[in-house]
Amino acid sequence: MSSDLGIEAMIERLRATYEARLAESGLTPEQHEAAILAAEDRARIESAHQAEAEARRSVVARFGHRLSDRARQALADGSLLPTPALDAVSRWLAARKRPVLVLTGGVGAGKTLAALWALTRVPGDLVPARELARRHDPWGEDRQAGVKPLGLRHRLLVLDDLGTEREDARFMPALEDVLDSRQSGVRTLITTNIKPKDIRARYGDRFADRLREVATSVQVETQSMRGGGHAGQ
Repeated sequence: MSSDLGIEAMIERLRATYEARLAESGLTPEQHEAAILAAEDRARIESAHQAEAEARRSVVARFGHRLSDRARQALADGSLLPTPALDAVSRWLAARKRPVLVLTGGVGAGKTLAALWALTRVPGDLVPARELARRHDPWGEDRQAGVKPLGLRHRLLVLDDLGTEREDARFMPALEDVLDSRQSGVRTLITTNIKPKDIRARYGDRFADRLREVATSVQVETQSMRGGGHAGQ
């Protein structure tokens, strides 16, 4: 809201400036108004570009360590190349049908990069699967170690690398709570190397059935991008 107010205030100042200048220009009232509207459009576009750049910088600063150097730079400067993973995430965000996306694929398919790109579009947080248990239910020793409790009301929550979690009695309750509590007005993106057909055997019927009810599942092919392309985890 404050950002919108700032843009409107800037446009009002711009309009006042243009009105003062155009009053002496000899333009017709129609030409005068058209010139002001064009200037307002340019200001809005510039402001949107600045906001997008700031969102990219913020995501890279927080989570860029999870990417290769090349992928991190591409995300930061907005020069990502199209990939199946990016396409799947983009379509899911635009569709607004199911609150959960499960993005599966092998190492190097660009899943984490696509998830971080989503965070530049929708504010939120990322938690690696190996940290989910202790961030969802941190014990005293976890808090002493600086572990921050996980917030579940983010507009977008990325659970990265499901399947790499440590053995911890807290994990399944945490995983089920993430799935059950994030259904209304929020989105959850899960990345994993586990094939969809293997989810049930690994996490049980309850989780698999719930996931089937609320999630879109997309399997993307590995494109070996860690060395030569932009996508890489």
